[in-house]
Amino acid sequence: MKKSNSFGEAVAEVKRERLKRHLDNEVPELIEEWLRQLNAPDPFSTIKVNYGGFWGWESPYRPALEQNPDSNHMLRKHLRSRALWQYHTKWEGKLNNIFTLVKEIRGKTDKKIGNPPDRKYTVHYRGTALWQAFRLALGFHPDKWYRPASPSPGLNYGATKIEEMAVSGGQRAVIETEHWGLIYDLASLGEMKELVDQWQEAVELATKMHDLAIKALKESAIFHPCRFCKKLW
Repeated sequence: MKKSNSFGEAVAEVKRERLKRHLDNEVPELIEEWLRQLNAPDPFSTIKVNYGGFWGWESPYRPALEQNPDSNHMLRKHLRSRALWQYHTKWEGKLNNIFTLVKEIRGKTDKKIGNPPDRKYTVHYRGTALWQAFRLALGFHPDKWYRPASPSPGLNYGATKIEEMAVSGGQRAVIETEHWGLIYDLASLGEMKELVDQWQEAVELATKMHDLAIKALKESAIFHPCRFCKKLW
């Protein structure tokens, strides 16, 4: 009997330690990382550009932790704020709207660019124009980061080559003027203005979720069992 009691006490102590570690470290760290992931990248930034040549979202943005069933379960069980998850539903709707607008704007951009026979645009021609057009629509002014490509031929915008055939200063000047004009044309699109509105509303919702989650952490309002700690209580 004494041995059995000792074993039971040892098990109870291990459970207490595991529950403490779960609530003191694992859950707060998970929530803090999730909050960092609520900051969705801008719709036309250089996501995956070094791996597949893509500029911007290729699908509606979702935090990586929410794609993991176990992490997502823990977040939803330990953060019980109804208001937070109502904001989250609205936030996901904004992200879906943003991606729909991104696709529409890309389509209009390709029509504006066309396929001139005397040009060889890279994926960065469209990508940099969309990126800077979005920033312009947000109220930031783009910089004229144009320079001859090195090695020649071509034209760079910043560190990226946007055209690969231009050899003379005159050719590069024409492409620069067209690219600069494209940025302003795209910024004035109705879809771009709507995209900015949706983006700003998504940022506001993310801020509200952040504030509620931080409040829950400060008030220790995360002590609700999930399936990983339920048997440890």
